[in-house]
Amino acid sequence: IDKGQAGSKTVRVNRTAFWQIKCRGEPPPKFTWVHPVHGELSSNDNFTVLTDEYQGGATTTLVIHHAVVEDAGTYSLKAENRNGVEKVDLDLIVLDHLPECDCDMYKRGDKQCSCQHSYTGKDPWMSVLTSSMDYFNSAAL
Repeated sequence: IDKGQAGSKTVRVNRTAFWQIKCRGEPPPKFTWVHPVHGELSSNDNFTVLTDEYQGGATTTLVIHHAVVEDAGTYSLKAENRNGVEKVDLDLIVLDHLPECDCDMYKRGDKQCSCQHSYTGKDPWMSVLTSSMDYFNSAAL
């Protein structure tokens, strides 16, 4: 297995992630993709698994369509032929949406709202930071 193509991936929710991995071997290896929650993967609405054989090896492609948080984790790829087995683990990180919040900061960009995500809300350090910035900005005038 060409480990140079087998790095970690990061993708946002509802986006597509994919790995395309080459493996040399004669006869061309058979591939198995496994996810710790989804189990052994095959092509369906959520995933596409492809194999392209060529003289002296094969390429496998795993496509994760419209990634969800549950798709995150360590995928295992196994390449196997009569001469042996090789395995590699690949990590997928799925970044979630922004938190659901009805405050003015998300709706209108108002930094003076009082929710926990705001600059003046429940995090006291943000309040200290913004007030010290206001002090220095007004002192410079």
